[in-house]
Amino acid sequence: MKEIRQNHVNGIFKYQLYESLIISFIVLILSIFLQISINYSGKLEEILFECWVFCVSYFAFSTYRIINLLLKIIFATDAQEQISKNEKSEEQKRQQLHHINKLNRQEKNN
Repeated sequence: MKEIRQNHVNGIFKYQLYESLIISFIVLILSIFLQISINYSGKLEEILFECWVFCVSYFAFSTYRIINLLLKIIFATDAQEQISKNEKSEEQKRQQLHHINKLNRQEKNN
């Protein structure tokens, strides 16, 4: 999340979330209208069905995009934490090695 804020992509992220949410409600409303119009045949039903297919396709694309972005954020954070853990452990190893060398010198002096 820090990287999102640093790169000023909060607006894009919010837009994509809202876009996915709004299109899901449109799909829901169109599905309800299609269910109501199941007993009627005509041009309106065909237009509603074509709109519904378009909206479902767009919703699938939009949802994939936002999930992909969220997964990148999650795994990038995990990778950065792992790197920082490794860096800390390397520093700890250096400190331990320094401490061991110091003890060895003290033994030799005694």
